Amino acid sequence: MKVKPVYLLLLISISAGCGLGIIESPAPSGRSREASYIQGKPIFYSLLAKAASKANELSDDDRRRLGAAEKIFPGLYEQLMNFYPFSVRGDEADERASEQAMSALAIRLAWEFVRSISRQAPVSGLSPLEAVVVSTGLMSWRSSPQTRRFLRPIARPVKGRWGWSEIPFKQAQALSRGRGVRVAIVDTGLDPGIKEIKRQVAGYKDFLAGDRPSWGRQRFPYDWSGHGTGVASVISQAAPEAELLIIKAFDEESQSAVPGNWWTAGLMEAGIAWAIEHGADVINVSAALTFDAQRLRTLVRRCRDRNIILVASMGYVVRPGGSPSSFFPAAYPWALAVGGVDKRDDALRAWEYSAEGDYVDVAAPSVSVWVERPIYLDRRRGAQRAYGNSLATAMVSGTAALVLSSMDEERLSDLKSRPGALFEEVRDILCLTASNKPLGTDGFNARSGYGLINPLEAVRRARDGNRR
Repeated sequence: MKVKPVYLLLLISISAGCGLGIIESPAPSGRSREASYIQGKPIFYSLLAKAASKANELSDDDRRRLGAAEKIFPGLYEQLMNFYPFSVRGDEADERASEQAMSALAIRLAWEFVRSISRQAPVSGLSPLEAVVVSTGLMSWRSSPQTRRFLRPIARPVKGRWGWSEIPFKQAQALSRGRGVRVAIVDTGLDPGIKEIKRQVAGYKDFLAGDRPSWGRQRFPYDWSGHGTGVASVISQAAPEAELLIIKAFDEESQSAVPGNWWTAGLMEAGIAWAIEHGADVINVSAALTFDAQRLRTLVRRCRDRNIILVASMGYVVRPGGSPSSFFPAAYPWALAVGGVDKRDDALRAWEYSAEGDYVDVAAPSVSVWVERPIYLDRRRGAQRAYGNSLATAMVSGTAALVLSSMDEERLSDLKSRPGALFEEVRDILCLTASNKPLGTDGFNARSGYGLINPLEAVRRARDGNRR
């Protein structure tokens, strides 16, 4: 069976090192923020030029590029400042306005950028500097699609095919539909032409916008990969009345063209930080890193403490039985880690390409699941079969939304009043109602965790106060 690379894009392990200290510089606001933002730009580029003259480990070509970065990469400062101030909120930043704050941020940003060049893994056809620039998202496609402005319904194949028929979502939706729950999707954006999904969108942010300051008016984060639209279509089907936050932090260039590094992690961190700040109850991260990033760790811990359910996918192994590895943020104890399920010869089993780990919580279908695809990427069809733990993660995020929506208000308020209590309650409910028996095994295992999710039983248990 052919594996479609676009849906494995964010599951393929991203190898590199990461782990910078936390910046606590306050971010200015209003006119002061804009003035200091402009002031920080020449500081940033002058520091890059200064570093170029001292960087003995770089090639002559890279030193030349770095010295002339303002001409060669003119939008680099804007792109980095679009997501960097969010990514450094691993520790609660002081938000008081200060004219010096953005300048201090620009100085720290310049030195982190220069240090990252020497740590960049080799990339065929690209110099270390060019590879780092690609990983920041500067080379991402930013155009708006040239299509007629009309809405279309979710394609018929997306409704009720394999995956949905194996899991009692329809029965669960008779009790809960996700109303009042906000789900953030940190991914590659969305095709807003699908009417059922568009009416669920409550907000959006494009961290690959590049030329627009983070506080300015944002353009819609159109999906030029297909991954984010597919994930959103699964969550929309699972929790049709939940609100969606669409956060674009990835695309094919920034994720697959180069090995991951701390800029890849930084984009993920920025997406999670923005979701926290904009009232997310559930955060879907259908992506996996193979290194532990300190700021990412801190943000995921903050999600748990604030009772935000962060759902993360397990990575993808190149061959069945491939060497196990830790995948982040799934491996953090404050995230809900999701593995995949396949169906062959009418029998369910753990997906052989889903990575193993003793931290896997639950599993969901991840093979041959029909999802939406941006119509402007392929006018002949609006849906396709997709593969990958991204889809399983989206189903679990949708189930988490149903669980939250079905809880008694008084009990929900009580759980939210205690750091981590609601997160642990939701994870407990999902794990207790999951089962490996449909997959031909029993008990916990390192590939499917506690087993295939059961939205109906999870919602019933949530309604009964987890006393079943």
